[in-house]
Amino acid sequence: MAWADKKKGGYVGRYRDANGVPHSTHDGLFTSKRAAIKAAQREEQKIEDGRWVNTAKADSTSFSTYFEKRWILGRTLEINGRATYWSHYRADNYGLRGYFGDMPLSKLRHSPVIQEYVNQMQAAGVSARTIKARVDTLRVVLSARKGVSARTDGLMDVDPCSLVTLPTVPQREVQIYLPDQVDRLVDALPQWWRLMVWFDSETGLRWGELIGLRVCDVDFLRRRVSVNHTIVEAKKADTGNGTRFAWKEYVKDEDIRSVGLSEQTIDMLATHVKDRGLVDDDLLFSMPVIQVLRTGKRTVIDAVDRRTEVWSCGLPVSRSYFRGVWVDAVKEAEVPYRRRHDLRASFISWLLDDPNLSPQHVMDIVGHGRWDTTKKYKKSLDRHQELGVAAIENVRKRYRAG
Repeated sequence: MAWADKKKGGYVGRYRDANGVPHSTHDGLFTSKRAAIKAAQREEQKIEDGRWVNTAKADSTSFSTYFEKRWILGRTLEINGRATYWSHYRADNYGLRGYFGDMPLSKLRHSPVIQEYVNQMQAAGVSARTIKARVDTLRVVLSARKGVSARTDGLMDVDPCSLVTLPTVPQREVQIYLPDQVDRLVDALPQWWRLMVWFDSETGLRWGELIGLRVCDVDFLRRRVSVNHTIVEAKKADTGNGTRFAWKEYVKDEDIRSVGLSEQTIDMLATHVKDRGLVDDDLLFSMPVIQVLRTGKRTVIDAVDRRTEVWSCGLPVSRSYFRGVWVDAVKEAEVPYRRRHDLRASFISWLLDDPNLSPQHVMDIVGHGRWDTTKKYKKSLDRHQELGVAAIENVRKRYRAG
């Protein structure tokens, strides 16, 4: 309930925020008690509508204080997501702390301030992708409508990033392997890794999904694998278990799914499980025992799954270690260099090339929530380009014949 306090020279409106804390209107003194109460009632309406701003606090709270003392502590984030936000905040080259750290939040509600930040990064040669990521981080901190943000904390009433013009982020061309190239790549790999890469080429799993598979996730009778959790790799300080790996009990977009397997792959998996003596809760693919040579190169010294106190089910495969294995195999197989993630791109492209599968079926298999994400892989097969050329030639022939 709004009220008015008598002051020397007039009245000031008073009201309480959603937490019951009293505030004063900032329109100066009113000549009448009624006018002061009406001003306070307008602030109450803003609180009810979610448009109210604690002006005094926004003026006195710097961006760095809010980010470090409130936002990063109160926001619900995944391990890798938290690390990404910290990196954009702490970056030496136009990081958010360096540019906005001492600014009061009230100043950041003006779009030109953020536009100048973008312009300076662009002039300094910062990539368009990085610029977009920095502004996206700023938007979440300032104006996210859910969870902790300056907006939900009553310190911001607009999205100042919505009017900012960003440089165009160039889209990366999809690069894929053809099936025969994958066969050569698998043959070039050390024995320990062959089945894992073969399996990935047949399922198109994301890296965290692949290394997080357990034996019990494979249905040997129905020939399918259940994808319902993943393993993330981060700094030891962030995982909370003293290792660089942590379980995440759901997959990207929370899209639990099953992927079919060929009879050949099921047979190879059965042999793999038997030979390594794996049980239901063991990781299907894990690190072997390795030795670091004087040259710095790591080599497998024992074809046995490496286990630790924390990871008694098998130590997850390190992304950085496997990257070296992958690069060596690409050179040995004499195939074009592609990222390991492009094996997933290859799988999706192969599915899209099958006339018996609808786009929705492909999306369900690979775990995509939007067709826009899937369709970019449709253009990657050379055969599609050849069909386009053939279509144009047919048009020309008909035109000339007519």
